[in-house]
Amino acid sequence: MEVSKYGILATTIVLKIMFLEVNLIYLAILDLKWPGFNSDAAFKALMMVLVVVAIGFIYILNKKRVSKIESAWRDLMSYAYTKRLNSGDVAILGNFFNNGGLNSLEKLTFLKDHKNFKSSLMDHFSKIHNGNEEHLIQIVQKLFSEKEHGLEINDLDDIEIGEPCTVEFTQGIFLGTVVKKAQGELQLNFYQTHPVGKKENTEVQCYFFRLGLGGFLLNGRARRMKGNGMAFGFDGGVEWKADLHLTAEMRRAMKITPHKDPKDKSESVTEEESEALNEPSTIIATTTKISDRAVLLMFTGVIISPLYLKKFDVWDAEIDLEAGRLLEVSGKIMPSSSEPGKYLMKFNRILPEQKKMLFGEIKKFSPTQEQLS
Repeated sequence: MEVSKYGILATTIVLKIMFLEVNLIYLAILDLKWPGFNSDAAFKALMMVLVVVAIGFIYILNKKRVSKIESAWRDLMSYAYTKRLNSGDVAILGNFFNNGGLNSLEKLTFLKDHKNFKSSLMDHFSKIHNGNEEHLIQIVQKLFSEKEHGLEINDLDDIEIGEPCTVEFTQGIFLGTVVKKAQGELQLNFYQTHPVGKKENTEVQCYFFRLGLGGFLLNGRARRMKGNGMAFGFDGGVEWKADLHLTAEMRRAMKITPHKDPKDKSESVTEEESEALNEPSTIIATTTKISDRAVLLMFTGVIISPLYLKKFDVWDAEIDLEAGRLLEVSGKIMPSSSEPGKYLMKFNRILPEQKKMLFGEIKKFSPTQEQLS
């Protein structure tokens, strides 16, 4: 909308200038005395015409340039959505495109030159210090990673040259990229902003993001600092952050019972009360989709009244994952808004070790970004 406003303003100015110049040309012609010839007046008239033509030519060129840049942004935005960036990610990308100090040629060639695109984007992101640096790395990986599902990171052998990361010191978080791997070490280069002062041998964490898996934190120390570079000494500690919520189609048996709080017996249900409500005290169900935050389920061999489900704010569930491993969770159950006849159970709380166990199962079944409702 802003471009169109400026276009209208520019058109109005050009039209006013042309109207003024035409009047001046007309007055200059009147100043000519026929059959005599006033060379000064003729020269003025000619210069006025050339000025009008030049202004019009510049306006047309600028309009074409703006149109090409608008088209380049639409193409870039379409590309971003195909890479599964959400609207918030695209807004961040738009701020880079419009306010990142880019020239017109860079904006027009980003999709043809991914190397320059990635470098310029990392330079821009490295100037942002708002506590969301890990999210910025996720955007970069979504845009430029060629692998749909990355490998789980267990040690340095799983890290790739050129892979972007954050490096967290006590003093702040900085963006870098892996330029070299050695025995037990990663050589990292920082971008526009980098640590200042001596920080050798201090503890640091490096964050890497893998599509389809999420983030991984590698623990270690800054062994050597030189210029824009740092040698990261890995101490063997890898932590999966589970910051990417994934879902997979998985059929697993589960048992559901009304939540029984040891401190509050008012919500407990006896067999007699359940029979009076014509509802089972233990409901048998089957999962159809599982994520680390919820399950989509259907009841097995029984019809459960929605009123009975609404009677209790919290339900307990046991999900039989595999090889006798049970996942015990609690949460709220509600009808699915996307799949009639099915129900969604949102977990109230899930422990880190439970999430890790659940993730181990989910990743076996080609997980996708969570979309449960």
